[in-house]
Amino acid sequence: MEDSICSQLLGRKLLQNSQD
Repeated sequence: MEDSICSQLLGRKLLQNSQD
């Protein structure tokens, strides 16, 4: 389960970086 959460957090960071 932790891997799934990490993946979501990483995905969000990438999306934020892309927007920024």
